[in-house]
Amino acid sequence: MASQADSLMKSLPPTPSLDSDGPHTTFDDQRATLKPTKHHDRVSEVPTVAEPPALAIGERERPKDPETEDLGWSENPKVPIPVVNGLNNEHLWILVRRFNKQVFHFRRITNIPPGVLDCNSATTSDSYSPDKLRSALERLYLTIVVGVASALKHIARIRSWTEASRTAWFCTVYFLAWYKDVLTPTILTLLLTLVMVPSSRTVLFPPAPLAAIDTSTGGVKKPLAGQLGSKDSITGAQEQFRGEAAEKEADHFVTGLSTIAVSVAVGKEGQGVSSSSPAEETNSTGEIVDAKVPNVVDVEGAVDAQRAASATDKTMKDDTGSKQAATSVQQTMWDNLGTLMSTLIMIMDIWEMTGNALTSSPLFKSLPMRVRIASPIALLIVVSLVLPEYWVYKGITLGFGLAFFGQPIFDKLAQKHVLKYLDHWIPTWRQYLDIRNTILLGVPTDNQLTLTLLRLGETNKSPLPPPPIIVGLDKGASSPPPTVHLDDLPPEYSEQVQEVHAASETSTDALEDEDSPKTSRKSKGSKLLGLVKGTTKAGVDGVLGIEKAKAVVGSKEAKAKTGIVQPVEVVEKVQREDGPSVFRGKWKGTQGVLTVSTTATQPLVAFSKLGLKKDVDSPAETAVWSLLINDILEVRKVGGFGWKGKMIVGWSTGDRVIDGLEIIDVNGNVYYITALPRRDELFNRLVAIGNQRWESC
Repeated sequence: MASQADSLMKSLPPTPSLDSDGPHTTFDDQRATLKPTKHHDRVSEVPTVAEPPALAIGERERPKDPETEDLGWSENPKVPIPVVNGLNNEHLWILVRRFNKQVFHFRRITNIPPGVLDCNSATTSDSYSPDKLRSALERLYLTIVVGVASALKHIARIRSWTEASRTAWFCTVYFLAWYKDVLTPTILTLLLTLVMVPSSRTVLFPPAPLAAIDTSTGGVKKPLAGQLGSKDSITGAQEQFRGEAAEKEADHFVTGLSTIAVSVAVGKEGQGVSSSSPAEETNSTGEIVDAKVPNVVDVEGAVDAQRAASATDKTMKDDTGSKQAATSVQQTMWDNLGTLMSTLIMIMDIWEMTGNALTSSPLFKSLPMRVRIASPIALLIVVSLVLPEYWVYKGITLGFGLAFFGQPIFDKLAQKHVLKYLDHWIPTWRQYLDIRNTILLGVPTDNQLTLTLLRLGETNKSPLPPPPIIVGLDKGASSPPPTVHLDDLPPEYSEQVQEVHAASETSTDALEDEDSPKTSRKSKGSKLLGLVKGTTKAGVDGVLGIEKAKAVVGSKEAKAKTGIVQPVEVVEKVQREDGPSVFRGKWKGTQGVLTVSTTATQPLVAFSKLGLKKDVDSPAETAVWSLLINDILEVRKVGGFGWKGKMIVGWSTGDRVIDGLEIIDVNGNVYYITALPRRDELFNRLVAIGNQRWESC
């Protein structure tokens, strides 16, 4: 047994548990001294909110705003463990990281009744944007795709009989219930147990790393990443912090979908594409070119050009009808894209709310939420025991027939009195058809939970620290320690792990032998890549130089773009130095600092120019402008360049494009802040301090 454990240890190296008190980080941390707290006014009125958890006591010397405490914003952060009592720091950082990626625009609303959580997604058709669609697809991967994959792997483990005792229990109970004709009540009882008894979940379905389980066989497989470096990712890739690998997978998932869409639209098959390597392409001269060169194209224009080039007769080249069809189809797609986005958001909201209701949180009462979900399940158990199956079958088939053939009857009912009666006496009856307004009422989504945490920190003068900066490895540096425990896999899999480990070593040696002759082939592609990259960099530098010259002359648009491209090291240094009260940025091309002050009668944000020494610690005493945070109507994240510009600048120069914020107050005044390295953190503070109710646009 000891030798098996040693082999398993070598193949799946252990790391600190994800459920430990602190993260596996490289910076210093400290055991927290906790202080009592109170809830934000917009949170305390929600019935499902529990007593506010205690917060850590931070430093008071560094923040420029009196009474504000620093919980880990400094250049050499000492993050207390835990920041929020009862919540793992890495779980907190997961919530904040994903909130930063998924929320772009908050708009103040007044039509939410008291006691209901805000931060719901807008459902209007004008709420679409490419960034929001990408964010929704990434969220879809992180919630539903990963969740369904986990469920399928649990089913595969049970079917494989590798964990024989567990499968035997499931098999015995199933066939005994089938024999006694109580299969449906038994399955519902299992669901009821999982909902009401959280400890039963790990007993009936013990966790295991997703990447290590084969969905088809239920046995152990070599992870797609080549090693098991994370627990909750499908590929098993390495991660420095919990959830990082899954988030990178979500980003690649959306990028892959967009690549497939462009490839299908442009149609590259038969155009000389080399299939020798997925990382290589062949250009018109037959030279191998690295596929990492960004191919920024106008998809519609490329499709039209290719079709025109491949047309063989005048009929095919006469594209008047084609343009009419394209206009109609594309207009229909854009018109319905808002509906598709709303449907996706609704499904993901329900998924997250169900998960948060079943999982205990220090901010919300878990038991009432679980009882509310369990109530219809218990009712179904009673009905399934009393009602004969034949009646259920006849009722379902009757309902299907009426729904399929009864359209004229429904039309007449709709035209007469039923809907008018409901609209008159119960104006909100349609809202009760949404499970989010009934069974899941008061249960937070992940973004609502994050906003509640941010408001908790702001109310108690302790802004939550930003997630640690994920630093890539330098060339030649050792890889970070793997992040999976030996105990994460059940002992029944030890022999399979040894076999997979041996097979992976053999395949790695074979791949190294095969790759050696390809070095000379890639040299031409690398030279061409370097030439293209250098040319692109020169073009980017030229454009930036022209913008700088325009700014000197007085162009407002050029002034807004000055300083938004900076080396990565400079940006990360500023990020470590800024906050929690002072943030460097530009307003109308003027370098300065934004100061968030909560010590006055009403909290405010002010912009001041930097002094002669250009020192952030000593800005000009007179503020250029100031704004009460409670007077903010909208806050929107804005990009320094479009997505094409960001990709080209990042690839050619290696620099980072710094984004900004747009703030609109109740009087319609617009404050446009650019070159703001801590944009996400300032956004989070502004939306969490005030008493506004927000809608995510």
